Amino acid sequence: MEEGITTKILGPKDCAIGFGIPINKESLDKRLKSDIYREDFYNTFCKVDKRLAYQEYVKQVITTANRVIPQLEKLGVTVETNLTLNKLGTLYNKDISVVILFSHCIDNSIVEFSDVLATSDEIVKQIPDNRCVILDLCV
Repeated sequence: MEEGITTKILGPKDCAIGFGIPINKESLDKRLKSDIYREDFYNTFCKVDKRLAYQEYVKQVITTANRVIPQLEKLGVTVETNLTLNKLGTLYNKDISVVILFSHCIDNSIVEFSDVLATSDEIVKQIPDNRCVILDLCV
């Protein structure tokens, strides 16, 4: 009988982190060409001075992510950058039990992936029915 997720001892190799937000300048530049991303980015990230928003994002998000990712990989965590909605489901097909979705939420109801904005129902549909898993959404 397979051990359930509530009793299984989990380690870094059982975990994945997927970044739905841009973690490099090229991805950020591409994302900011979209009206919905651009408007939300400036409205939520840097309300004081739009000229500083880009620099602050690079400093706080991109620099930090690129410092942390190699450490996570060294521990054995699966790391997916530029996570698409469909790719989320494939993480669970790799015997991953815990996925941390590091992303951005728009209007408290839509989650940003590198390819689409998705509702919670669309996200749940990506998780295989036959798996007992944890999805932690960090927004």
